[in-house]
Amino acid sequence: MKKRKVNEVRDKKGLSDIVVTLIIIVLSLVAIGVVWVVVSNILKSGTQQATSSFGQLFISLKIQNVIIYPTGNIQVVVQRNSGQGDLNAINFIVSDGTNSKVIKQPTTMQELGSQTFLLSSSDIGMYGINQISVAPVVNSNGQETTGSVLDTYDLKDITLKFTTTHSSGTNPYTYYKIASPNYVIASGDYLEYDVYCETSSPVCDAGTELDFTSSSGRSLGLVDQNSISNNFGTPSEAQYASGKWYHRKVNLASAVGQKIIAFDLVEESDTPGNYISYYRNIGITNGGNVQSTIYQNGDPSLSQINYANLASNYGVSTI
Repeated sequence: MKKRKVNEVRDKKGLSDIVVTLIIIVLSLVAIGVVWVVVSNILKSGTQQATSSFGQLFISLKIQNVIIYPTGNIQVVVQRNSGQGDLNAINFIVSDGTNSKVIKQPTTMQELGSQTFLLSSSDIGMYGINQISVAPVVNSNGQETTGSVLDTYDLKDITLKFTTTHSSGTNPYTYYKIASPNYVIASGDYLEYDVYCETSSPVCDAGTELDFTSSSGRSLGLVDQNSISNNFGTPSEAQYASGKWYHRKVNLASAVGQKIIAFDLVEESDTPGNYISYYRNIGITNGGNVQSTIYQNGDPSLSQINYANLASNYGVSTI
């Protein structure tokens, strides 16, 4: 009898251990289920946020080419590389080194696509742009989010550097030919271009010259919007172009009907010394449209001295 009671006690104890183990397993499963629900929600939320963030992060934009027209309009070709994300627009940041402006352009450009954008001079509101940058504007959870700058284009490649040295004497000058447009001036035409005088130059007198079949720009007295002579800086051009870009718009009314046979960069300065000036976006415009492009980018169509006096070490190059 005593042995039987011992066995019964052992059986009850074994059963209790099993029940306890089962309860522990059930509770563990319940706990795991609760934890999984919480973690799942966190992961789901995190995935949505990550998708949005990665969509912005993985968008890749590259500026392929930039053209600045004599009118001040800027054409920008943008390439989109691999990378998912809902691209709604591109912010173009234009800068002249001191001031900057953001111009937003809508787009539906897809991966590996490219698009040409035109930034109008009225939207830009300034000349002498040195850099253009791009930043994506993406759709993030139904709201627009602007990303960081992805690419910057330096405009040095569309600038001509003109150098010459004048020695002392009577009336030194350098007229350097860069094009023969063979364009006939029409009513309403203007010559437009940007010019910059290096501050190391003795004076700021940088200009240009139009040679026609029967006359020249200097004989016609061509002047820009500030009444400054087109071929040399009289009255003083320094306040506009010394150490900064100056946009010139020269009325060609007195040359209507004449054909341009040569276009020169000019330094007509009586002060001896080394002169450096920069030019870009040279062309004939009419009513805000480009009629003839004289210089846009790269090497000019011609590179030769036209005429000079007491001048040496002259030439042009891209910077």
